[in-house]
Amino acid sequence: MNDKGRARALFIFAHPDDETILCGGAMARLAAEGVEVSVLTCTLGEEGEVIAPALRELAADRADQLGGWRIAELRAALDRLGSPGRGSVIGQHFLGGAGRWRDSGMAAGRNTHQRAFVAGDFGEQSRAAAKTIRETRPHVVVTHDPGGGYGHRDHVHANRIAVEAVKIAAAEAHRELGPSWQIAKLYWAGVGRSMWKAEVEALAAQPIPEGFHVVDPDVAKPWQDDEVTTVFDIGEFRSAKLAALAEHATQITVHPELETFALSNKALNPVPGEEHFALAQQHRAPAPQRGGGHAREDHLLAGVVVV
Repeated sequence: MNDKGRARALFIFAHPDDETILCGGAMARLAAEGVEVSVLTCTLGEEGEVIAPALRELAADRADQLGGWRIAELRAALDRLGSPGRGSVIGQHFLGGAGRWRDSGMAAGRNTHQRAFVAGDFGEQSRAAAKTIRETRPHVVVTHDPGGGYGHRDHVHANRIAVEAVKIAAAEAHRELGPSWQIAKLYWAGVGRSMWKAEVEALAAQPIPEGFHVVDPDVAKPWQDDEVTTVFDIGEFRSAKLAALAEHATQITVHPELETFALSNKALNPVPGEEHFALAQQHRAPAPQRGGGHAREDHLLAGVVVV
């Protein structure tokens, strides 16, 4: 990598909070290094379960105002990860515009809303994402893995959209979306099994707040260690990630003294000092070696020549 100040990274995720849970530390570190960081969120997370008692009337089965509230939560989280005071503002984008597609909900077939993300026109959605890629011109794109982490159907769909959008953005067609742009690398975000299991076991040895429990390490569907290509040190930015998680207050409870967070299921998740990625595609950059004792990348922009 050369000239980090001109490097750009785009993170594509299904709902507000996905970006912080999976990549908050990496985003904070990149922003601090002068990289231009942007986030493309595919829905407003309207179907999320509200855990803050004072805000429960926002839920989809009540006032149905959660999506608008979560726009503000996302902006506040991104400001925690960026450094607005130093001019490092993380860009905030929504697929097709805020509210164009709606959170599909967890259970297949339950949400028949006409704007449900998984029921949207795949071509229209992919072109909308490609438009953001052409506008932001990222060297690196990061998104959900093909299994959607724990399998949420919106996560899976966002992965498919991101892959197709990268292809469209690089082609000469669809000039109405702006000048074509070929990214250097596409990554999945996830976590390696050995590290995650060790972090969960260490957490289990600590006193756990009443009403909470330690997450089952298999729920996150951790990757086999040799699937991890990139280990990104976020130790210095763990506090920023925790602060950003806390901004997603309708969805997340943070326990900073334990460096953990929980969703509505009350399962405590550790916040490790590193985040893991798997290189899915490369263009204009050398390939890293995978795990299993071989050298790994230590930076998402490793080997990228900024143009």
